[in-house]
Amino acid sequence: MSPIEVLWIALALSFGFVGAARGYPRELGVTTVVLVDILILERFGQPAMAFFDSQIGPTLGIQIMQHPNRDLIQFFVFTSFFLLIVFAVWLHAAPVG
Repeated sequence: MSPIEVLWIALALSFGFVGAARGYPRELGVTTVVLVDILILERFGQPAMAFFDSQIGPTLGIQIMQHPNRDLIQFFVFTSFFLLIVFAVWLHAAPVG
């Protein structure tokens, strides 16, 4: 496994090439939305999971926060939310015609 710095540089270069191809304003808008999405998941992810567990869990008959695979379930919920936001931004930024 390589150091995290090498992976970070590779990621930054990849985003740089994509940004150069798509244009600065469009890439800046997408990057801003993705960073806000990460902030929302970091700040409100755990409280939202606990809220859904206490409100919807009894209706469905499951308790996610007491489930042995709760980290895996949380991963899938967060990933689904993140992909939903990224896909919505991608659809909005896609050229028409």
